[in-house]
Amino acid sequence: MRLVPKYRKRGSRWEASAPETLQSVVSEQSPGGVRLDFCLRFSDYMDRVIASWRARAYMICVAVLVIGAFINVALESRLNPAFTTAEMFPCVLPVMLVFVEFFVFLVVRLETWYKERNTRCQQVIVLSNEGVSYTLFDGHGTTAWDARAHYKETRWSFMIWWRGTPAWLHLPKRTFVDGDIDRCREILSEHAVRSTWFFG
Repeated sequence: MRLVPKYRKRGSRWEASAPETLQSVVSEQSPGGVRLDFCLRFSDYMDRVIASWRARAYMICVAVLVIGAFINVALESRLNPAFTTAEMFPCVLPVMLVFVEFFVFLVVRLETWYKERNTRCQQVIVLSNEGVSYTLFDGHGTTAWDARAHYKETRWSFMIWWRGTPAWLHLPKRTFVDGDIDRCREILSEHAVRSTWFFG
């Protein structure tokens, strides 16, 4: 999850304002808002990789390379091929694709999890009609809804991002209490554009 925190100037540098407490955003919750208090787990990254078109692009490129390699081998003239073309494509190619694509999926998932090792922490997120209030490891603040806000719902999560910016959110559904998932859908459908093009 990446949101741009509030910054303050110290000398010639800008530093993120440190959160006083994880409860600092609770007072900002407006009536009808949704409050989440959670820490991302390793299993949550599987859903993010599945939802992200960045990972899908990697897998599509690898699939094209594997299929191209098989076609190239099939077109080569060999006196005693180990497999005929008819045997290679229906038998060998699907097995190879499954193995390679699973490997790519696992690598992307581990890379995403490892890259965020220093930012995985307890987070407090409040969704309301005014925007998203947050307290993270490096600061706290509020991001308002605007025309750039988009979201994607999967079976296990909500992904929220602001197009053209590095800000995005990953909200696992396991962190919601009863009724809050429906309220979250209402807020998102009213203030953000539903989209499948998540690249987080």
